[in-house]
Amino acid sequence: MRNMRFLPLDAYKLSNICYNHYQTMKSLQLAKPHLLIIVGIPGSGKTAFAEYFTSVFRAPFFDPSSIARACEATAMPDDVSDALLEQFLRSGVTCVYEAAAGTRVERKRISQLARKHGYDVLQIWVQTDPAAAKMRATRRKRGETAAAYDEETFDAKLKKFTPPRAHEPHIVISGMHTPASQSKAVLRRLVQSSGRAPQPINTPARPNTAQSPAPARRLVQ
Repeated sequence: MRNMRFLPLDAYKLSNICYNHYQTMKSLQLAKPHLLIIVGIPGSGKTAFAEYFTSVFRAPFFDPSSIARACEATAMPDDVSDALLEQFLRSGVTCVYEAAAGTRVERKRISQLARKHGYDVLQIWVQTDPAAAKMRATRRKRGETAAAYDEETFDAKLKKFTPPRAHEPHIVISGMHTPASQSKAVLRRLVQSSGRAPQPINTPARPNTAQSPAPARRLVQ
């Protein structure tokens, strides 16, 4: 193997990368906690977005359907689901909830519970063409995070789904975009709906790069 050289990093660029990362990570420190309700038809990409978003920003993620599957149950009763969600809401931090049924009635019930605990609610509609969503949902393998459906079950859930109305606080994201792109759109909306800039976290101030740093050592293999 030929020799590889590790050149010194530009200190100014490095400091900006770290600072920009800090700016992004503090975006969930909102003036008021939010419950983000993920809605959409099966196969739209709800779970993929929710898992990415919550892993990056370390937000609690409550998915009644996955818990029911783990217990080998068809569905989780509403009273049990609400009781568990309420424990999440007691934390006072922004949480993510994946709507199981995708109906307006379910979302209204969950929204009322969240507001009872002082939360603002934002519905995130992951919108995907039904044909593409059906292909995803019916070709999943057992054991994957999201549930697999036969065509009959998918068609029934598609018919039952009720999208958010204009008066319901919501944002539409494409299920065909990358999770990173989706997250940027959601963060932008969260900052706008909070009414002010995100609250700062106790972190060191931005590095002062006015003075030239000492030359970095060059490592050669």
